[in-house]
Amino acid sequence: MLPLTPAKRFVSKKHCVDSIRWLSLQRTTFAKTIPPGPLLFSHVYLPERTPDGQPQRKPSEHPDFMKYDFMADPEFEKPPPPVELLLLEDIKDLGEKFDIVKVSAEVARWDLLLKRRAVYASPFNLKYYAEKRKKYLAEMESRVRIPLDLLKMSALLMSQILPVTVSADVEWTLSSEMLINSTQSLGLYITEPGIIHLDNVSTLNGPDPNIEGRLFRFYITLNGQMIVPMIGRITHISVYESTKSLFPTDDKQMDRIDNELLAKFGLTTESVFYSSRGLDDILAAEGGIGAFMAKRREKSEERGEEK
Repeated sequence: MLPLTPAKRFVSKKHCVDSIRWLSLQRTTFAKTIPPGPLLFSHVYLPERTPDGQPQRKPSEHPDFMKYDFMADPEFEKPPPPVELLLLEDIKDLGEKFDIVKVSAEVARWDLLLKRRAVYASPFNLKYYAEKRKKYLAEMESRVRIPLDLLKMSALLMSQILPVTVSADVEWTLSSEMLINSTQSLGLYITEPGIIHLDNVSTLNGPDPNIEGRLFRFYITLNGQMIVPMIGRITHISVYESTKSLFPTDDKQMDRIDNELLAKFGLTTESVFYSSRGLDDILAAEGGIGAFMAKRREKSEERGEEK
């Protein structure tokens, strides 16, 4: 006969952790359903009135006396007013560090206050953080601070792979004009050809089945101050069905931009470049955006090898 093993030994550590997380999530979900403010309750079974001069009966004498029912109060069913907070960090689509913002009570409680990303904009907190805010603003003034609208636009552009349609029937050489026509697929309507710059590493010509689906680097300048590195993808099109079969493309492999996909085509991850004084000096000194970003990329790779 096999010895009996306690059931608790069959419970894995992962199962216990998952159970604890599930209970925590359930408790958080339940807590979010409770409206902020006072809660009113009434006895389900109202005990008899205690006679004058007699000690009050203990609720534990009868279980029914310990049953309560929640009473809805119309005064507290209204949504609470917005809460004024002082941000302790930069929060996307909300504000920058030490900004004073107004948000809903639910967002303030669950997303900001409990996570210590903000505090109430009370007179005490405003006075307490005044000196820190002053030092922080002085430090930020000495740094190069990128405008928020440029950061949002650059993040949106860098998350996309631009499909560049080229002819499978006529000879072509990749140019800025071809990229401008293709950017309309992303909802961009560019009227100035000078804001798109090709990488000067290689020149793409076609039609060529070997470069179908190939990724390449190009750059877009925003507001004459920021250089945004972008990724394009060669896609051949043809009016002849027999020619289309020569250029198969697996679109499922081109949905995301990651290091493995970039390395497959000899590319690396690049970051935006921002200059508050503009990019004219760079264009004059370096011989173009492509040459400048190539040197910047080489320096970044050298620093990575040294580490």
